[in-house]
Amino acid sequence: MATYEEEKKKVQPSVYGGSYDQQINDLAGQLNNRPDFNYNVNGDALYQQYRDRYVQNARRSMKDTMGQAAGLTGGYGSTYSQGVGQQAYDETMRGLTDKIPELEDRAFQRYKEQGDQIMTQFNIANTLGAADQATRQRNQEWDFTQRQYADQQNQYQDKQRQQAYENLSSAILTSEYQPTNDELTASGMSKDQADALRQAWVVSNPGQAWMLGLLTSDQYLRLTGQVAPGSVVVSGGGGGYGSGGGGKKDDSSGYTREDVTAAVNAGYSSNDIYQQIKNVSDTQKRTDLLQWLRYENQ
Repeated sequence: MATYEEEKKKVQPSVYGGSYDQQINDLAGQLNNRPDFNYNVNGDALYQQYRDRYVQNARRSMKDTMGQAAGLTGGYGSTYSQGVGQQAYDETMRGLTDKIPELEDRAFQRYKEQGDQIMTQFNIANTLGAADQATRQRNQEWDFTQRQYADQQNQYQDKQRQQAYENLSSAILTSEYQPTNDELTASGMSKDQADALRQAWVVSNPGQAWMLGLLTSDQYLRLTGQVAPGSVVVSGGGGGYGSGGGGKKDDSSGYTREDVTAAVNAGYSSNDIYQQIKNVSDTQKRTDLLQWLRYENQ
């Protein structure tokens, strides 16, 4: 079993880095810097109490013994009475000398108890420091896990947003698709970006854009170098569907989807039907009829 001194040498300063470090280090310093036990009888308060008591008793014993001797010899001044008195004094004081080993043992027990108390406080503080470190470590791990989860969520959302952006871009670039505000928000695409992509689709697909009313005849001509289909009525014989004499266009304000369907079923060409639709003055209705014509030709 390790001695107290050996246990004391094992004490180490705190390595926890927490709120108990100062207390642990102070207690470790008290233990490591304690002087070795050294008994000084003159510095022992308990010894001084015993010494005063023994001196008082020794003097009383000396006086009593000298009194008894004087009664036998005829006076206090005799050499005999002084001798036996001193002997009684020394005998009593010898008891104090015999008491010193016991007092030293008591002093060592006090020294050890003080050290044990410091060691107990050190162990308690060390245990609390370890628990504090474990708690802080768990909190750090939790914070790291939360940050890691947040990063993963952000990465997932970024990926979803990127995918939505790519899907929306593809939809715009392959058709005349006009995204909603919610779709723009979900993809992170601005309206200007969507308009730019839609314009790119128009430039790449002037024929379809012209059919949907997204280009004027001048814009179509500038893009393709060709006259837009149906933009000029050719006069002459054939009298094709929707053609009129003298370059005039018919008033087709009452033209409906059913008329478009009937014309397609009758075998009229798309250009002939388109020529008739172009005469519709209402822009929204004209666009709807052009989309319907495209649907019927699929």
